[in-house]
Amino acid sequence: MAYYNIHNKFPAVYESCATRNFYRGRTETIRSLSNESRAFVDSFANGGVFDKGLFLNACEKHIDTAKEAKQGLGVDRHFLALKDAASKNNIEHEFFDSEFFVSSKDWMLSTSNVSAPFLDRFGFGAVTENGYGLGYLVDEGKIPINITTFKSSDENTSSERMKNEIESMLIVLKNEIHL
Repeated sequence: MAYYNIHNKFPAVYESCATRNFYRGRTETIRSLSNESRAFVDSFANGGVFDKGLFLNACEKHIDTAKEAKQGLGVDRHFLALKDAASKNNIEHEFFDSEFFVSSKDWMLSTSNVSAPFLDRFGFGAVTENGYGLGYLVDEGKIPINITTFKSSDENTSSERMKNEIESMLIVLKNEIHL
């Protein structure tokens, strides 16, 4: 929502997910932008009304997507393996050059949560020149968020503005959901 409020469009979102249940498991991508999250943002941004049902649907979809990624059922590592295998075998496929595929890998919002009682701060870097990195912790009563951008970002990419938008949305959530 914060990104949409700043840029008036939906970003490709990378949320890291550990796959440590697998031998040498590393990460998979939780693709946080879903039809459900988009419906909530559209409704709130364009209608000005907080729809608790749409919000809860978006949350449920995010939880399901995170569970799938944790079980190795995401798409990004599979696509990476397919693209790598195709490249090693000199196989070209139009899908890997398609606007859809290329734009889906342009992570304008790169996020990660590493909540642990012994951490006060956690950072996660932006991976795209005009994107944002959000490292966050979820603690009882607070959600510290570290926002990063590249110095070379354009004038529309602002850590300060992102901070203000996130704060505004957290206040809305607190008031609407009575957290």
